[in-house]
Amino acid sequence: MKTLDSIPSPYLSGALHPSDAGTILLETVRGCPNRCTYCYYHKRFPHVRPFSLDRLREELHWAAHRAVSEIYFVDPCFTRRKDLVALLGMIEEARRIHAFTFQCEGTAEDVTPALAASLARAGLTQMEVGLQTVNPRALARIRRRFDPNRFIAGVRALRAAGVRVMVDIMVALPEDSLEDVKRSLDFVVENDLFDELSVYTLCLLPGTELRRQAAALGIAFHAKPPYHVVHTPRMSSEDIRRAYEYAEEVSGVDFFPPDLPDPLDPPKTRRLGPYLTAFSAEKTLEIFGRKGAALDPSANVECARVGQAVSIYVSEDSVKALEDADVSRALFHIFEKNPWTLLTFVLTPNGPDFPWAAVFSLAQTVLSSRDHVMDREYFSPLDPVRSVQIVALLPHPASGRVVVRIPVPHSKGSEDSVPGLCRMVDQAWVSFPEEVPAEEEPRWLQALWPLCPPHIRRLRLGDRQ
Repeated sequence: MKTLDSIPSPYLSGALHPSDAGTILLETVRGCPNRCTYCYYHKRFPHVRPFSLDRLREELHWAAHRAVSEIYFVDPCFTRRKDLVALLGMIEEARRIHAFTFQCEGTAEDVTPALAASLARAGLTQMEVGLQTVNPRALARIRRRFDPNRFIAGVRALRAAGVRVMVDIMVALPEDSLEDVKRSLDFVVENDLFDELSVYTLCLLPGTELRRQAAALGIAFHAKPPYHVVHTPRMSSEDIRRAYEYAEEVSGVDFFPPDLPDPLDPPKTRRLGPYLTAFSAEKTLEIFGRKGAALDPSANVECARVGQAVSIYVSEDSVKALEDADVSRALFHIFEKNPWTLLTFVLTPNGPDFPWAAVFSLAQTVLSSRDHVMDREYFSPLDPVRSVQIVALLPHPASGRVVVRIPVPHSKGSEDSVPGLCRMVDQAWVSFPEEVPAEEEPRWLQALWPLCPPHIRRLRLGDRQ
């Protein structure tokens, strides 16, 4: 393929439309000028190949005439496009039709105050920049360049121009230790270099140089997507988890907040369009029509309409429904048919005698029946099992209720095969109302202890409601 313009535009051809939020993804090039060993974006071609400015002008005008709110340029290094100035001029031209904004990824060292001003004038609101690590040995191993002074200057130029900056840091890179990750975090925090901080574990993607080198480098990783690194010669599994704990400590960012349903109030059966998103436990058979061993044909139809996230509301009275064999079989069938759905039990205990065991038993059954990528977030400072979660609205004398995420206890025989893994199932995540002062937090926590299930040994404060 000699020119990328021979590929039909997904937008101009009518194959794709703006998202419901009014956004589109747009690529202006394929390939990358960098040769990072953990990435395959540069693999097939030795040079970056651009789409022509004429093609991009048409796509930008298409977006403007459809009142697109934001364009995300998916180029791996937007600031390295050779005719960037001309492209920014075309973006400004299209914005005179409709004032959309855009985001991109770029290299902080490329950014001067003049370029930052041009980017902001063209509508840039956020740039993602990859730091990854400040350790020279790790940078050499992954073939990345880093100039700390230019990096600082570039980020500050962007922020001075009103552009938000997201900085990426990788955990478990070869040659990096826990102390190296801490130094990288300290570098961005102490120099105030981010509006948003992205910390994530290295993934050894198929086809990459680093994956081919994994055995020689002593790197262990999960065989299934997203191929997270489990441990390296310089970082144990516990070190990886501690890196996230440190990141949260120094940045004040909660990197693993629970995906709380909205709203939390127990509803009637709720749908988003045709998709079921919430229902009460006692309504299970009414919705799915399962009786005994027989399955009503309509149940399969309803299972196909379960949303990507669904909440089951369980009160003190309706928890008995979970002990009904027909109900538990129906719920098991739902998540057997929808293995990627996030399941949240929303519990409303009235006091300390809530029958937790029935909820835990069903949650464990669902978890044992499927292989969900979220269940392998072993590096989270929270309980790593997150595709099935339990949220309790615990009564509190001062506020009426407090949101607490209760981890699912691991069933017998479910021990993870990752050596040295530290279980966090004895830790509950607590969200207080916004108005609770910090000095009142211990008293509020004290009131929650008697209401928690017996396996909870620690209450961790999370984001405010």
